[in-house]
Amino acid sequence: MRQSKRVFPLLVIGWVILFHLAACTDIADLPPDVPFTPSLTPKKVLSATPSPFRPLPSATTLVESPTATPQFTETPPPLGIFTPRLNKGIVPVPYLQDTCQYLADRWNPQNAQPGTIVVPIMFHGVRKEGGTVSDNITVTEKYFKETIQHAVDLGFQTITTQQLVAFLQHNAYIPPRSLLLIIDDRRLGTVRNHFLPILQQNNWTMVMAYITGVADQREWQEIKSVLASGRAETQAPGFLQNGFN
Repeated sequence: MRQSKRVFPLLVIGWVILFHLAACTDIADLPPDVPFTPSLTPKKVLSATPSPFRPLPSATTLVESPTATPQFTETPPPLGIFTPRLNKGIVPVPYLQDTCQYLADRWNPQNAQPGTIVVPIMFHGVRKEGGTVSDNITVTEKYFKETIQHAVDLGFQTITTQQLVAFLQHNAYIPPRSLLLIIDDRRLGTVRNHFLPILQQNNWTMVMAYITGVADQREWQEIKSVLASGRAETQAPGFLQNGFN
């Protein structure tokens, strides 16, 4: 144990002496530096070889194409089942040949509703109460008024011939219960005394099926007077009717 304690200081002293000897070494004893001799061989200088001029492509103007907006076709609601109640032996006959046009007119919500009907009623003459009816084309005033009142109670409204044609050809809108009120022949007195009052009362219109071939100047003035009311129109059943009025 004592011997190891003596050896350790000796080792430390030895290392210190070695460091001092290294520090005292003369610089001249070191190996000389390698002298720098410049090379006489010319170095190859790399120069950029000019490339032929190539113009840049002109800028292309991008035009945005319009985005197509999808159009959605609304599926029409299903139509209700409508079965007309026709008299025995009456068979409905289709008269529109284009099925697609028929369906488009029927489905159009602005057009007439399925089940819309038109009832034409034609009168020829109306006899005042107390008078005698001697033919089969004249009705009493009582019968006339009862017929009109029954139509009012059922909710009928009158239409013109122009509305009727538009309905038959294109299913144009008309009231669900439409009435075409007609007076036949030259019956201006009947129109004034019996029809015009009920037309004004119910905001209705009528059609005068008038034979115009025998009308004179005075009669034409009366016709114009009735038409001026806005409640009547004329449609000619014929210019002459077998030579009679």
